[in-house]
Amino acid sequence: CAAYGAQALVVFGLLSKPTDLVKVKTFLDGIEFMTGCKQEDVLKVVAKGKLYRPGHYICVDHENAKIVLCIRGTMRLQDVLVDLVCEQEAFTCFYDCEMNEPLSGHVHKGMLICAERLGEDLSVEISQALAKHKGYDLCLTGHSLGAGVASLLGLIWAKVPEFLERNLHVYAFASPCVFCPELSQAPFTKRLITSAVFGDDIVSRLCFSSFKDLQVSLGEMSKTKTMGFEEKFEIWKNITKENPNQKLFPGGSVYYLNSLEYDSQLPVLVNPVEHFHTILLSKSMLRSHMPGHQMRILSQLL
Repeated sequence: CAAYGAQALVVFGLLSKPTDLVKVKTFLDGIEFMTGCKQEDVLKVVAKGKLYRPGHYICVDHENAKIVLCIRGTMRLQDVLVDLVCEQEAFTCFYDCEMNEPLSGHVHKGMLICAERLGEDLSVEISQALAKHKGYDLCLTGHSLGAGVASLLGLIWAKVPEFLERNLHVYAFASPCVFCPELSQAPFTKRLITSAVFGDDIVSRLCFSSFKDLQVSLGEMSKTKTMGFEEKFEIWKNITKENPNQKLFPGGSVYYLNSLEYDSQLPVLVNPVEHFHTILLSKSMLRSHMPGHQMRILSQLL
C-alpha cells in the first residue's frame, strides 16, 4: 500500500486516526508508517512513474534481512494504458525447481514490457544493495498491476544467479491475470511466487477472454428489461464460456482469502485455473480489490 503514496493511504482508509494524518505527509512518511522501515533505509523512490515504468521504491528491511522492491498498482493514466495492452506475448521461464527444463507459454504483454524495463533500470541498484548487505534475501512485491509486474520480473531475475542465490521470492497481492495456465502453475513458478486473491476480486479474474464472456452475458441479459436477478444469474451461469486454456491467470502458489466458497477464515491454497476463470458478478467484486479492504482482512489473520 505504501507505494501508492501518502494521499492514497487516506483514500484507502488506512490513515483514519488524527494522529496518523499528522505523522504521514510525504511518500517516505507513508513507507515508514506502513512498513516500519526507517526513511534512511529507503534506497530509491519513484513516486509518479511513467509509461511502462510504474511507481516503485526500494528499501532495506533490517528486521527481516531483506532487500525489498515494491511496485505500485494502477493509479495513473499511463498505468491504465499498460492494463489495456492485454494481448498475450510469448514468454519462457523455468518449468522445474531444478531449473533444468525451460517452459514456453504466454503472458500479459503490457506487464511484461513493464517488467523488462524495470529490470533493466533497477538491476544495478539491486545488485549494489545486495553486495552491501551480505546475507540479506531479495524480495519483490506489489499490489494489482504491481503484483503482475513483480511476478514477471521475478521470473526474469530468476535467470540471474546473483539474485536467485539470495532466496529471490515474489509476494503478489491481488494479482491480475498474467500467466497462461502452464506458466501459472509450473513447479518453479509456484516455488518463486506467492499470490493472494481476495473474495470476488474482479481484477484477479479479468483478462481479454473473460471480458468477452461477460460481454456476451450482458448482451443476453439486456434483451429482457423485466428479468430478475435469479434469471440473469442463470444466463450468466449457462453461457458458453471461452476455453480456460486460452485465458490468463494469477501465478504461483495462490492463496484464496475472504471467500464464501470456503468455511475456513484462513487462506486456502487453490489452483487459479480452476477458481478464477470466470468473473463473479457481485456487489463486492470491486471493493475486494481495494488495498484498504485487503489490509483489514490480513490484519485479522495476524
